[in-house]
Amino acid sequence: IAWSSIVGRVQTYPTVRQFEWRVKEDGTMALTTYPGCTSTGQVEVTTTGKVAVAQWTHLAVTVDAGQNAVFYLDGVANGTGKLASAGICTMPAQTSIGGTNYVLGLGPDPEYVWDGRIDDVRIYDRVLSENEVATLAGQ
Repeated sequence: IAWSSIVGRVQTYPTVRQFEWRVKEDGTMALTTYPGCTSTGQVEVTTTGKVAVAQWTHLAVTVDAGQNAVFYLDGVANGTGKLASAGICTMPAQTSIGGTNYVLGLGPDPEYVWDGRIDDVRIYDRVLSENEVATLAGQ
């Protein structure tokens, strides 16, 4: 089974990308950024724990101004990493949830579409605190 997309921003796959947040084949989460808006120079950070299969799980990732990423599984920090200092590509792009229309113009690519349900996706314009993430996970 291939990795499954949670949220991504793509203008034209595979040449112009901003970021991809996904669950990898081994069950860990990964956040990949493309500072130059292309696959060249991409930076990936991953979790240490694995996402549970066949049960509801709260997933979150935060990225601060210093490009430090923190992953959360069910409200508990579970992996950190430093993204590229150049930041995330800011070129206009579509946001994809669950891999739908990930390959633009071709419709969903079944190999990467999330196989399950995604509920209550939120994107904030600020970094949530660890307590805020824990509160959201408990809702």
